[in-house]
Formats: sequence, structure tokens, C-alpha cells
Amino acid sequence: MLIAAFIIFRVYARRVYFKYRRLTLMATILESIIWGPFFAFPSIYNSSTWPIFWADDPLVQPLLWSVGNAGITVGFIFCLITMASLGFRKSCGQKVNTLKTTGFYSLTRNPQVVLSFPMVLGIALRWPSWYGLGWIFLFVAMIHMMVKTEEEHLRDVFAEEYVRYLKKVPRYLGF
Repeated sequence: MLIAAFIIFRVYARRVYFKYRRLTLMATILESIIWGPFFAFPSIYNSSTWPIFWADDPLVQPLLWSVGNAGITVGFIFCLITMASLGFRKSCGQKVNTLKTTGFYSLTRNPQVVLSFPMVLGIALRWPSWYGLGWIFLFVAMIHMMVKTEEEHLRDVFAEEYVRYLKKVPRYLGF
């Protein structure tokens, strides 16, 4: 999956961004094909028989499920809110005509990423295993590749305005 993500995000999408100055429908579909199985992974492949980090303590498991459910809910809702505030077409790279620097975008250049991380963490807490931990690292690697490609594109489109924004606002939170 990581190799496919590299090919789609760092090779194909990058080429499309530089050629068309936006993502084409095909590039968006290919990115969705990468993210679809990634987010389907926990519900399809996670098993209750996976080795769990913590003992099957009857007090710990309900707490993990509760915290996991809260992370999933909060992350999903806030990710949708940030996408809506930017515009869904713009969020998918389809229409880029202005640089948004207000609201969530004044705190981080990638609020959708930052605010979707609680969802990813929540899913991993629902299935606390080495596989879940690996899934978090896979998310971080894939999303970083996508972010790097988007940043190159935005620097190309908005030039000095984006460079000023880079200097003021962190990529993620505080770094």
C-alpha cells in the first residue's frame, strides 16, 4: 500500500498538478482508491483474535472502545467541517483559485490531516494491536507524501503568497 501511495501521490498526482495546475478527475479517483482501502482496513481486516497490547482487562477494554469511539467521531466530524470550510472540490484538488489562510488554516496548513488523526488513532484504539500501531505509521507516511505533493503544487500556483504562508503557519501543529 505504501508503494502504491508513493506512485499515486508523489509521481502521478505530482505530474498532474504541474501539468493541469489542479488534480484531474482520474487523479482524484486514484487517490480515493488509495484512501478507500486504507480506511476500510480496520473494519475488514481487524480481528478480535489479533494480539492485543494490553491484557484483556474488563476495565481497560471498555475504556479503549469509548476513547476510540470518541476519537473516531470527533476526527470525522472535524475533518468534514474543515473540508466544507475550504470547499469539497478544493479539498480534493479539483479547484484551486484562492489560498485559504483563515480559520483552521491559520493554525495549521493541513487542518484536515491534523483533525483526521484523532479518527485514525481512535480506530487503532478500538483494535489495540501491533497491526493497529502499524496502521497509524502507514497513515502518517501516506499522508505526508500527499501533503508534500500538495505543498509543491500550492507553491507553484501561489508563489510568494504561499511562501509567506509557509513561514507563518506550521505544516502540522507546532512543527
